[in-house]
Amino acid sequence: MPSLRSPGRWLQLKQSSMYIDKLRNRVIEIEKWCKDNEISIFYGDITDNAATEVSWTESKDTDWEKYLSILKRLNTKILILEIETNEVDVNDEVFLEYNEEIKEGLQEYKNELKIVEKTNGQIASITLNFIQENVCYSYSLFADWYDEYVDILDLLDFDDEGENEIPESSKLNEERIEELAGKIASNEKYLKAKNRNQRNEILRNLLKQDNIEPIDLYHISLKASTILDEIRAIDQKELHKKVLELKSQGLTKSAISSKLNIGRDIVTKYFSQENALD
Repeated sequence: MPSLRSPGRWLQLKQSSMYIDKLRNRVIEIEKWCKDNEISIFYGDITDNAATEVSWTESKDTDWEKYLSILKRLNTKILILEIETNEVDVNDEVFLEYNEEIKEGLQEYKNELKIVEKTNGQIASITLNFIQENVCYSYSLFADWYDEYVDILDLLDFDDEGENEIPESSKLNEERIEELAGKIASNEKYLKAKNRNQRNEILRNLLKQDNIEPIDLYHISLKASTILDEIRAIDQKELHKKVLELKSQGLTKSAISSKLNIGRDIVTKYFSQENALD
């Protein structure tokens, strides 16, 4: 089956769009910063990383210089820059080959498809990494339309490694799908993945030996994502409680941020939501 993504390197994709390619401008600024500070850039990603990974909490567009300043203070000379570009071609003939179930699914995603079409060739996400003393420090930024983009990838990409056709209906019952989704959602690598693309790749690898059909992988992915959201909601509630407990003990925002190893902006948010747990 033809690929769902159009070929070409991101640097060659320059077409105009009603959507501003904000992250491409950010990449240019990061490249200039690295050049001015004599930092070499490795364009790629980290696979099978044995280092302990820590991620910048709630990355904001204004924080990248703060992140890079840490790299500079640690005297690290190499930045790993991972760039994910929207190369989904919604006009590809592969859409015509989908069965009725997938076509119906696509109809539910009309708005997402329009956004993905208008942002084709733009950068969907960038991830900065550097490794120091066996710790990988990570910082990610996502385009405003990233969620819509990933929704379409979730719907389509599970057929990339499949046969010529997606089966017309699910081969697994709901109980089995929920069982596999729970297994995936509790996997450590899945929990630490930076985005849905990485989570789906981990899901594929974990279920590779089960010879599961693409449509079932899609359903398992949706269910695992729902379970993950529930897990995170519980974790956030517990974190909120800890912040308020430390606040009641008289600790400052900076002290709480340091003690819990979270960003000061998170502490401030929970300070302003003191009654949210009631």
